[in-house]
Amino acid sequence: MNPTFKSTIFLKIFFLASFIFLVNSQTVLNDTVSQNKDPYYPSIFLDIANFRALKSKTKYAKGDNALVNLNVYSSIDNPDWKQGVFVPRVDEFTILEVEGSGAAYTMKNDGTRDIWISLSFGYNQTESPNRYFIKKSNLETNRFNAGRFVGSYSAIIQLNRGVIDQIFWDDGCGECTDADCFDGYNCTIDMNANANNCTNISDCNIKVYVVWSGTDANGYNMASISSLPSRFSAFSLKKVYLTTSGVVNTRY
Repeated sequence: MNPTFKSTIFLKIFFLASFIFLVNSQTVLNDTVSQNKDPYYPSIFLDIANFRALKSKTKYAKGDNALVNLNVYSSIDNPDWKQGVFVPRVDEFTILEVEGSGAAYTMKNDGTRDIWISLSFGYNQTESPNRYFIKKSNLETNRFNAGRFVGSYSAIIQLNRGVIDQIFWDDGCGECTDADCFDGYNCTIDMNANANNCTNISDCNIKVYVVWSGTDANGYNMASISSLPSRFSAFSLKKVYLTTSGVVNTRY
């Protein structure tokens, strides 16, 4: 991963069947979370009372815990969607990673199914537009998508005086050709050509970089939006969409 992002809080969720694991960006109380010695892979959130409080919370200040759900939809799975629940802090630049999604989806991508994601905030307070992670091949247009996936996304959570306003994506395909872009939104990665067939399986997991914009409950402006990965493209020798996936250290 690019050293530029070294101070990022890294949240991982293990993606197993229909189970939901709650992952916290910090140690809330020593007796309510399992301890994890790696600061980049935070502890599992176990305090159900605090979780319920977060579900009903509607106003946020900088540093507050917030409930962010990463929704994964599939055209063939039954049930056809799964949800990862994360608890990042407001106005901290954070990576949400769905551990196991590379093995479950990317490595099995033969071009016959669609996988798409969205982010939702709080308890059904708002949801972002959908974005493809994997997309079916289109034989009529000779668009073959087997082995192709989106390496990472950047999401902006916007607050207005601490109240959720919207979640939108920092989209763009300026670093890739139209053939390598999904619907004009995201550059894609070829599992073989760029990701070394997912030898490092984390490179092929679903990843969302989260920043914040707007103002908090106290009227303070959000600062983390300045950490959007796309803002570093002018200073990077590597393509940002490959760097944020992690594949630049494999084959490119």
